[in-house]
Amino acid sequence: MPIIEIRALPQKQTVSLKKVISKLNKDLATACGYGPKHVWITWTNIEPGLYFEGRDSAPLQPKDSHPPLVNVMAFGKKQDLEIGLMLKTVSESLSDSLSLGGNVFVRYTELKPGRLASGGEIVK
Repeated sequence: MPIIEIRALPQKQTVSLKKVISKLNKDLATACGYGPKHVWITWTNIEPGLYFEGRDSAPLQPKDSHPPLVNVMAFGKKQDLEIGLMLKTVSESLSDSLSLGGNVFVRYTELKPGRLASGGEIVK
């Protein structure tokens, strides 16, 4: 079950974040063989002017700088092929939905047994 955290500058008014997230959920679930309910996605807007690339900040999501910052988390040891597929799918889906021409930064975090809790229990 992947959990996707997206932090990005506000998008153009014509962008529906609900549609972007729904498409990403469908794309990732289809690519990796997960049920859609097993793909969790959150989106947090970065306050305009508080995301710097060097000395430059931006008020809205530009196409060629200040990429959305995405963390893909999943439990257990995944094979490099599956991790690569998740990273590629997330990057391509967001880039397509937001018209960013590949300007998306995505990283993978492995959630290890004994290092997280869910439902009040330590997951082992």
